[in-house]
Amino acid sequence: MTENPKCILLVDDDQDDHYALKEELLRQNIPLQIKSVYNGMQALDYLRNCPAETFPHLIIMDYNMPVMSGAQVLAVLDENKTLSMVPVVVWTTSENKAEKVECLRLGAIDYFIKPRSVEELERIASKMVELL
Repeated sequence: MTENPKCILLVDDDQDDHYALKEELLRQNIPLQIKSVYNGMQALDYLRNCPAETFPHLIIMDYNMPVMSGAQVLAVLDENKTLSMVPVVVWTTSENKAEKVECLRLGAIDYFIKPRSVEELERIASKMVELL
């Protein structure tokens, strides 16, 4: 019997970071379905309209994005009983401690700094998959 894939919603406006993380996540030893959007508004639209079979088990979201920041999306998710149940991790270049505290306060379950090496990317992707 084949296990149903876990669905991840990946929200990142940086095409290179988006692609690199997506590829590394797909290398993990777990069946995954990754849905991609490129800003916070697209993420909210996806979540409000997605069919049950592609509702995410995990949201991985950049902090610094156009249209809506990761913190703004987290605030909207926090106000919605159904959407607030989806675990969210923030993945960002920002090492600003206040931003990390804000994201965790708004419901993010973890905060990852975007890696500077392939080895770091592998480690982060593995940790993210463990959250499923």
